[in-house]
Amino acid sequence: MRRLALLLFIFIPLLPVQAQSQEYDVYKKARMAWFNNEWLEAIKHYNQHIKQFPDSPRVCKSRANVGYCYEKLGDKKMAFETFTNLIEDGNCKKDILTDARSERMKLAFELVSEDKEMKNVLLQGLTDENEDLRFFAAVYLSRLDDPSGIEVFFHTVSNDPDSDRRDIASRHILKLGTDKDKDRLNKILAERQNSDIPPKLIKLVIRNLGTGKEEVNVTLPIKLFQAITKALKDDDLEFIKNETGIDLNKIDINLEALPSGKVLFKLIDEDQREIKIFLE
Repeated sequence: MRRLALLLFIFIPLLPVQAQSQEYDVYKKARMAWFNNEWLEAIKHYNQHIKQFPDSPRVCKSRANVGYCYEKLGDKKMAFETFTNLIEDGNCKKDILTDARSERMKLAFELVSEDKEMKNVLLQGLTDENEDLRFFAAVYLSRLDDPSGIEVFFHTVSNDPDSDRRDIASRHILKLGTDKDKDRLNKILAERQNSDIPPKLIKLVIRNLGTGKEEVNVTLPIKLFQAITKALKDDDLEFIKNETGIDLNKIDINLEALPSGKVLFKLIDEDQREIKIFLE
């Protein structure tokens, strides 16, 4: 009996390991097709992964990637439906769901000319738990000449440390707002100007403009400015140097003399990644 128990103890754990290997093989095939821009093939393998291994920790990524594949194929309606199903199930990690909501809003904006109901998705975005998504929703609505997101813009002008984003919000208020709104904006801007304090932090953000996802988000005290380079790849440092003439490894600048919210630079590389360093 002891020998049988020992054999069972040895044999049983082998099954999950084998299943894990099979699961990874299917996922790997999907990723290979993805990297080769074979979107239909990728969808086939991602769907196989989702169906065969519903409990895999990678299944949420597979579901999201199916949506991205449909978008790459130009099938925005299927992409929208895929992200909607993923969001409504709500069984995935917060970052995956946030990215899915961001992508769904972008698709809703692109589809609104065909389906007016898509505007409801943008209106819902104004109350999203994520501040960035609330801002994106307000911008999309503004592009439709809808002022529903104007309070989001006022919040941005009043509270956002990023001067570029505050400027964008101000422009949308001027575009959409009433005379009363414009007076309110002028008061907020005057108060900010009078209360500007020296910056204490430096922030690096690298955002994929295609997906809206932040690849890097680093905040450091300004005295540790040189350490920010450790968050950048050598190719990024070279790109910044070629585009701006700034060598971040050798730069010597009195950051405390600059105003809070100052953007040191904002660049977009060939992969549609926005690289931005600013003070707050």
